[in-house]
Amino acid sequence: MKKNRNFPALASVGLIFGLVCFSALPDRAQAQTASERIKLLEATLKDLLKRDEEKDRLMKRMATEIKSLGGATVSKTPQEAGYDQTNKKKSIFAQKVGDTTIRLNSIGINVAAVAGYSSEVNATSRALQGGGHDPDGTGFTLQTADFSMTGSADGYFDTEFHSAFFIDHTGTSQVEIEEAFLRTNSLPYGLEVEAGQQFLEFGAFNPLHVHDWDFIDQPVILTRMFGGDGIRQTGIRVGWQLSGTPFGFHGGAYNPNGETMKSFLAADETIGGRTFKNQEISGLSDLVYLARLETHGKLGRKSHFDFGISALTGPNATGNDASTFILGADLRLERKLSGDRTLLWQSEALYRRYDLDVAADAGLPSAEVKDYGFYTQAIYGFAPKFSAGLRYEFASGNGDGVTLRDADNDRSNRHRFSPMLRWAFSPLGDLRLQYNYDNMDSLSSATNEANAHAVWLGLRFGFGAGGEFWSEGNQHAH
Repeated sequence: MKKNRNFPALASVGLIFGLVCFSALPDRAQAQTASERIKLLEATLKDLLKRDEEKDRLMKRMATEIKSLGGATVSKTPQEAGYDQTNKKKSIFAQKVGDTTIRLNSIGINVAAVAGYSSEVNATSRALQGGGHDPDGTGFTLQTADFSMTGSADGYFDTEFHSAFFIDHTGTSQVEIEEAFLRTNSLPYGLEVEAGQQFLEFGAFNPLHVHDWDFIDQPVILTRMFGGDGIRQTGIRVGWQLSGTPFGFHGGAYNPNGETMKSFLAADETIGGRTFKNQEISGLSDLVYLARLETHGKLGRKSHFDFGISALTGPNATGNDASTFILGADLRLERKLSGDRTLLWQSEALYRRYDLDVAADAGLPSAEVKDYGFYTQAIYGFAPKFSAGLRYEFASGNGDGVTLRDADNDRSNRHRFSPMLRWAFSPLGDLRLQYNYDNMDSLSSATNEANAHAVWLGLRFGFGAGGEFWSEGNQHAH
């Protein structure tokens, strides 16, 4: 078959004819075609935008899942970014709720128990061991079985719950809610708010839980001024860290009543032999107010210090016009020595001015009594699992109430000397052997001897998950 040599010419003629016919179409037909094309482009654009939105939602879900599983860093909201700067703990559970992630950071049980011997009968020993979780005397004591949980809402607040289970000297089981509060974690300008049931942040010792104590028992001066369970109540505390400086300030307001507010409106104890009166809270002036200024820093390359000054003021339970003022100062110094050795020194001093209101029905005039004291302790870590400690305590006062001060177990001159040896048999368990030598003036009126001796063997252990729910004796749990 021969090729059609006229095909290119015919194709050219057909193309020209098509262009002429197209150009001859009415203007309306061309407009309709352009309109349809625009609509098609708009539909395509909308579809692409929809796909981008779906892609963004998918990426956000994937980022949240990666974050909750402890994975790589992803884009964060400003609140979450601020939270990450102040909280580096890994959570054991996380769930996205709305615009934040709710976390369970730790959960655990901490147990402290003591076996011991006292040279005094248990009734007298309890006068010497006035702390609510102190060893009772010869025999065995379950100091506490604490249940603790901590959690957070990223970019908003952290929260803590601590309850204590123990058996008192009568063999009765007791339960206490020690702390249940939330604390903001992303406020600007170094501000922080804590609200709920809490240990008042007065000094170095009071905020500690029993399982965080360096020694087996509570310091004498803390027991005298804050009672056997320490000073804790429901209230609100505002903290402020001064930008660019090591200085911080705490100010708080708390309910004045209850068994844990001994120096204020507690109604089940006495000070100076005066009977406490039940009183109603009639205004803001009846609350207990806290102020604390603290700082910290380094002394050379191997030493670190923490220093604070605390003050409390509020009404007391001897009358409507009576008040209490407590002032304290605390210093903590830690130094790393060669090898694995460490040296920790901590001291705290307290002063209390306590008004005794007029008791006209008993013929008692108004008076003012003052109490003061301190403890100082050093702990030397001489091996990875072993440390030795030494603590000295002194407490005294001025002024007499109904009971003469020298005959008052809660106010007479008191000295205590306590060496201690600790073996940490596991990261969450230790044994402590402690000897107490006590000298108290009021003891001689009952036993004809002002001296007393006691030996305590304490066991602590903990178990749980997440976070630092159990400290190693050199960190505050709260």
